[in-house]
Amino acid sequence: MMIKIAALAAIMGLFGMNGMQPGTTKAPVAKAIALGGGTITMLDAPAPPSPYVKSVQFKYNGSFVGAKFKVESADGCTIYTYSGTAGTVHENVLGVMFKGDCGTTRYVDVYYNDNGTWIDYRRFEVNL
Repeated sequence: MMIKIAALAAIMGLFGMNGMQPGTTKAPVAKAIALGGGTITMLDAPAPPSPYVKSVQFKYNGSFVGAKFKVESADGCTIYTYSGTAGTVHENVLGVMFKGDCGTTRYVDVYYNDNGTWIDYRRFEVNL
């Protein structure tokens, strides 16, 4: 199944069918990870304090489960925790915040912590 998806993505890329507007940066390639059968969703969080411009939080299977997510910057830009910690990877967080210093479209990879094992994965595009 992963091979079929990768092949389709490669063919679409050859013909410029990548879902991006002309002249924009190409989205980072998604990772493959063992899935636990759950669904990670992202939603807007309350407006963050300055200098942050956007904050998001995550749900697992439609429920707020607390600080059980690992968030990685898929574009190499810094992301911030609600406590203001900066970095490109944050573990055991509920959500993250963004500054506007790295473009208006950001990409994050989010994993769910199932009792010590990072399972389920989803890449999100965040428009600031």
